Amino acid sequence: MIRAVRVTLLLVAVGCSLSAAARAESPGTKVFREMRYAVVGLENPEGSGTGMLVSEDGYILTNAHVVASPLPFTCKVDVPLAKPKDGKDYETVEYKHVKIVGFHPKKDMALVKIDPKEHNAHFQACHISRLKAVIGQDVYAIGNPGAASGSNQILDKTITSGVISQIDRKVEVLKDDVAYYQHSAAINHGNSGGPLCNDNSEVIGINTATLSELQGVFFATPVFDLNFEEFQPTAARKTDREKAAKAVELAQKYYSESNNRKGDQAAYMRYEAFELFHLAIKYDASNADNYYNVGMILRTLNADQVASGYLTQAINLKPWGSANGDFYRELGLTLAKKQRDQEALAAWEEGVAKTPLMAAKIYEDLAIYWLNTGKSPYKSAVCAAMVEHLHKFDTRVDDMKRLHRDIAAKLSDSERKKLDAEIAKFDATLKENQVKSDKEQAAKHAFMTAAFKSYMRDNSQFDEDNNKPGKMPIPKLLAPGARSGGVAAIGAGASSASAPIATGEIDLKIPDCARSLLLTLDPAEASVKQTWRFNKSNALVTPSLPNALLQFSLKPPAEYDLTMIVEREANAKELLVGLVRNGKQTMFTVDKSDTISGLDLDAVNAYQQNVLPIKKPVTLVFQVISAGLRVTADGKEIFRQLTKDDFPAVPTEWAPPDTGKFFIGSNGSRFIIHKIMVTSRDKK
Repeated sequence: MIRAVRVTLLLVAVGCSLSAAARAESPGTKVFREMRYAVVGLENPEGSGTGMLVSEDGYILTNAHVVASPLPFTCKVDVPLAKPKDGKDYETVEYKHVKIVGFHPKKDMALVKIDPKEHNAHFQACHISRLKAVIGQDVYAIGNPGAASGSNQILDKTITSGVISQIDRKVEVLKDDVAYYQHSAAINHGNSGGPLCNDNSEVIGINTATLSELQGVFFATPVFDLNFEEFQPTAARKTDREKAAKAVELAQKYYSESNNRKGDQAAYMRYEAFELFHLAIKYDASNADNYYNVGMILRTLNADQVASGYLTQAINLKPWGSANGDFYRELGLTLAKKQRDQEALAAWEEGVAKTPLMAAKIYEDLAIYWLNTGKSPYKSAVCAAMVEHLHKFDTRVDDMKRLHRDIAAKLSDSERKKLDAEIAKFDATLKENQVKSDKEQAAKHAFMTAAFKSYMRDNSQFDEDNNKPGKMPIPKLLAPGARSGGVAAIGAGASSASAPIATGEIDLKIPDCARSLLLTLDPAEASVKQTWRFNKSNALVTPSLPNALLQFSLKPPAEYDLTMIVEREANAKELLVGLVRNGKQTMFTVDKSDTISGLDLDAVNAYQQNVLPIKKPVTLVFQVISAGLRVTADGKEIFRQLTKDDFPAVPTEWAPPDTGKFFIGSNGSRFIIHKIMVTSRDKK
């Protein structure tokens, strides 16, 4: 196995140097130092878990089961300080606006978002490895074990170490078709969603599960093939409506039977109904009625804080609710019981605005609310009169008539006239309000009142359009070899120190031993045979002519990764990559005769399948160390040769002018080379 540690100094012409202190640092210490600020804690009243910042603008990767609860989450982030404060070089900041962006359709992964502007802070993101793990390699798990298991203490930022015990492991109890990494780095409840890192401080997996009956056996979801374009909003999540319907049917039976029982038996029946309604959410997470049912059960169990979260999510998925405004009515009752009066009124008023002709039950609740709180008997009378006017069979019309009459009798003549005018105005505008509501619904506007829009913004974990099908936002990940850099204090000015390296450019402030070869390249001067060029996107284009050769001016360090993103545009001839190992030049051939790749194409370790298909960019990584060479294509290993002997020399017809530098050759195919980067290694 080839193992490496990223160097944290800028690459110069002949490589990098390390301080004695850095050399003495243990791998685990280094991983924790470089990852600590990227690991975050996610928590709500139903549980807690871990996540990792994957971009500097606040995107967080975690397990889907960590954020399965519809209750709003908070996110705790450690932010480094420019100057130590009270003996600490960081500050823990809590973000209250945590938004669910999307879920992976097959794997237990979710993407969430926090806004750095909430605390005017700058985040440090992790680096996702595109290399598949190998059995026996050292790994490190970082997470926040504790509260998810019912403990009163969260042991935040806990690091453990182990090895990859097996790859491509299917876990039957998880009932999915995912190939997991099995590893021995101890994790517990609360670690879910946290990173599993290699000794380069790169994330190779997301810690996902344990088996309680086995000790020292843990599972992580691999990320070498992670593609955020595959993530989907809630409304597009995979469903099994048949299983969901069966769960709902059984839940309704338990709930109905609970009405015929008393005491503990009734509570047991309702809890069973809750479990089944909750199971229906698992099978059909986009069905608003499932969340509504769970919310209603929780209300009867006096779990109002949790109930409000489920009712809010029901509205988020189905903003126009039911025809009689029940979604808004029940949410209002739940919030009022928790003395969240302004939010309760916002929910009721939104329900009235959407269902003017069917809102009698909401007006009934409002009449009782204004009377019982003593805040406005006058408003209570108005609402009671509205119930009387709408005269729905399921309302207490006689009680509302009496309430209206009793309050009106206590009013002065002028107040009674005002009340009568208010009721007459309501009667005159009722149909007009319904027309307005119909237009808003036809226009597919989610909410009608500013107060409820504000409530949803503050209490829903989803963005307003999260539940609509559409293109997912894609986090801007760090480029291979790049690191989030610099110490960025809360409130400090923006820094470009950690901007990722893009094609054709490099930020020299990046504290990493990496250089973009395209930056150093002038095709007019570097072309040895045929004419090479940049296209409009600053990608290097090879000539579609025989024996095209180009040499770079950068001399490689002793050990390094050479990363290339290559797209075959035309023809089926080979690409040649000139490498330097132990001071001697060698050449790796890709797709000779369209299907053979290697150093020696006649050797048994030559790769016998096509690597570069037409019109598909492929990331090639050449890991060069004194002990050998490993090559991967989109994270899949295609070549490995470990030996201290010299590799084959470059054939005479491909030999470049300088035998100590990189080169590229093309033999009749046109390739587009989007990125070429060299990242120095420190031999372990």
